[in-house]
Amino acid sequence: MLILLKLTCFGLWLAMMMRLILAVKPDNLDGYNVTLHLADPEQAEYEVRRALHHIMPRARLCLEISGQNPYWPELLFIASSLQRTNPSVIILTKAANTALI
Repeated sequence: MLILLKLTCFGLWLAMMMRLILAVKPDNLDGYNVTLHLADPEQAEYEVRRALHHIMPRARLCLEISGQNPYWPELLFIASSLQRTNPSVIILTKAANTALI
């Protein structure tokens, strides 16, 4: 009878441990985003390379370019060339407000 009680307790403990192991998921599985606003085309590449040097390995760098910026095409070209060399770079563009009031 004592052996049956010990086996029951062990089975219950084992079931609880398996449930806990399967329920725990690692934090930050997909990584996180670091947003960098680009405004000046002369400093853009330097800022991106400096940010890539300082961010953690699981982070993704999001380059945000505003459509209202007069240097928008140049910044987009710089960002796309940097994205080709580093696939963790994401380009986000904000459209310019063209609403007429």
